[in-house]
Amino acid sequence: MDRAKKLGLTLSTIRYLTPTQIAQRVKRRLRVGLRRLFRKKFILQEFEPTASLHTFFQGLSDLSSESVQNTNWKRAVGNATDLENQIFSFLGVQKNYPDDIVWNDPSVSRLWLFNLHYFDWVSDLLVASVILHDRERFFALFRKQVVSWLQANESLTGDGWHPYTLSSRIVNWFQAYDGFAQQIASDSEFSLLLRRSIYQQTRLLFSDLEFDVQGNHLLRNLKAIIWSGITFDGEEAVSWRRQGLNMLKYQLSFQVLPDGGHYERSPYYHCVVLKDLLELALLLRRSNELILPWLDSALRNMTEFLIAILPDNGRLPLLKDSVLSDAPHPYDLISAVSLYLGDPNLRSDGMFGLYSTLLFGSRANKNFGPEAMPEREIPAVLPLKESGYLILRDDQAQHHLIYDYGNPCPDQLPAHAHADMFSYELTLRGKPVVVDSG
Repeated sequence: MDRAKKLGLTLSTIRYLTPTQIAQRVKRRLRVGLRRLFRKKFILQEFEPTASLHTFFQGLSDLSSESVQNTNWKRAVGNATDLENQIFSFLGVQKNYPDDIVWNDPSVSRLWLFNLHYFDWVSDLLVASVILHDRERFFALFRKQVVSWLQANESLTGDGWHPYTLSSRIVNWFQAYDGFAQQIASDSEFSLLLRRSIYQQTRLLFSDLEFDVQGNHLLRNLKAIIWSGITFDGEEAVSWRRQGLNMLKYQLSFQVLPDGGHYERSPYYHCVVLKDLLELALLLRRSNELILPWLDSALRNMTEFLIAILPDNGRLPLLKDSVLSDAPHPYDLISAVSLYLGDPNLRSDGMFGLYSTLLFGSRANKNFGPEAMPEREIPAVLPLKESGYLILRDDQAQHHLIYDYGNPCPDQLPAHAHADMFSYELTLRGKPVVVDSG
């Protein structure tokens, strides 16, 4: 691309950005440049942060082949056993590292590397450790991966230090710390290593929040610093929690539209944000923090929106930048929100899958018996004006059409938009007939 064309594209992009976004992007570029220039290292400081863990996956001990859908836990166990052989599969690309994991592998895409640094497979390790009755085996694997990651990412310049990967990894390591609590408690050396690392990673993240990008990225950042603020003790942690919640409340005031849709207008990222908010609200409740009405309201409105845009088969519309994700299924996510809010009206087909079981335990399934599932009426014609979707449905015949007629994205955040004006998805008799490629 010649320089003039590149400059034109840059100016065309910048004109939609806010002054805050531009200033924050300049600051980030400078920060990353200085890290690279001075070869900044991640050095664990000699201190012992104290943490108050709160059981997050309350249903972990309930897992069995009878309590969850077989395809869900079999997939999790399969992923976990692949990880023992250092086989990683993201975005349809599989890599096998027979020796050391190449955490900054130049042969794969940057998005693939982001997935590698997330540690999103932690829940698979926890599920496998219970299903296969071998907690020590999968704790040892998690321990090995953490030590490998720390050794390979001493420099603060790789993708592992991007604020989004930091945010995802911080929460996943916390969930592993909780899920493997007994094993970690008997390994004081690793316990201290993990706490020190998470604490200092949160410090880095707090100084580098994605105000330049905003959207779901910033919400993921805030989820991580609030999680650390709730878990760690001390004045610094209190500051993370307080400032994080204040920023989250402000962001949700405009990121969640009046019709309940997320303002990036991507069904997939709507689910991503809904899951993040649910997990944060659940942690706040289980740590004896005050229940926040504004957060519960956002959860309710976003869930209502998700119910409205789903056809009866539960297949997520692939409009904008959307993909079909293995877990959690949209109906499973809706069930989890319904359990959190204690509202059986916020349910779809009553699916109680692996995700709901992990969060609430198998006994919570009684809340989805036939008597607890009143008939729910959704209008046959439903315009979601702020999100720019029109829904036409006939639930008795299992017909559903979603039509995209509105703005593709916020002006300052086009990352997940497509040129899909007037596109639609059509489901007839419960089967997809016209779909978007996603």
